[in-house]
Amino acid sequence: MEEVQSQPVFYLSIDPITKAHLTDTAKWARFLAIAGLILLGLGVLFMILSLTVLGNTGFTRYTYNGMEKEELTAGMKITVFVLMVIFCGIAFFPMWYLLQFANKMRIALYSNDQEALNTSFLNIKRYFRYVGVITIILLTFYGLAFLIVLLSAAMR
Repeated sequence: MEEVQSQPVFYLSIDPITKAHLTDTAKWARFLAIAGLILLGLGVLFMILSLTVLGNTGFTRYTYNGMEKEELTAGMKITVFVLMVIFCGIAFFPMWYLLQFANKMRIALYSNDQEALNTSFLNIKRYFRYVGVITIILLTFYGLAFLIVLLSAAMR
C-alpha cells in the first residue's frame, strides 16, 4: 500500500519581503509599546503627585455643594486613586502584549526560531482580542448612556 504523507493545507513561508515587513512592524510595535508604557508611567507619577503634593497647591479646584473648594477630601483622593489604578491596569496589558510581540518577532526573524514566531503571533492575537473586548465594553457603555439620555429627555 502506498503511504500517504500528510501535507499541511496551507504552506506559508517567510520570504525576504515578508521578513522586511515583519521587521518594520516589530520596530514600530516596540516604539509604540515603549512610548505607551512611558506615558502610562508618567500618568501614574502625575496621579501620585496630584493626590499628595499638587492637591493642596490650589491647582485643583472643584465645586462641592455650591461652594468652591481647593482641596480634595480624603475620600475623594482615595476614589480617584482607585479609579486611576484600575484604568492604568487596563491600559498596561495592551502595551505589554505589543512589546512582547515586538520582542519575540525580532528574535524569531533574526534566529529563524519558529517557537518565538508562534509566541509573537500569540501576543499580537492577545493584543487585538484585548483591545477588541475593551472597545465592545466602551461601545456598550456609550450606547447605554445615549439610551439613558434619550429616555430622560423623553420623560421631560
